Amino acid sequence: MILEFLLTHAWLAIGLWILFYCVDYLLTIKAARMYQAGANNHIAFAGGYELNPIFQKDIATLRRFSYRFFLLLLLFGGILAPVFRRCLRSAWVC
Repeated sequence: MILEFLLTHAWLAIGLWILFYCVDYLLTIKAARMYQAGANNHIAFAGGYELNPIFQKDIATLRRFSYRFFLLLLLFGGILAPVFRRCLRSAWVC
């Protein structure tokens, strides 16, 4: 039911994805700040806090504005629109 609704309202689904993507990045920055503020005394992450190698440098420096983040946001947000159109036109299930 929710999947059908989001497939028929593609812009809502893309908007939700953008919202969740941004919230994920901001919460990762918040958690990395907490880690550097003292949690690293109790728990150690050998390779740094961020697991995604694309964002490791940005998260390590606690950048709120990352060009890589916005580039990927626009890239994948732009890819989602044609994917939704193809799903609606074809008979295969996404």
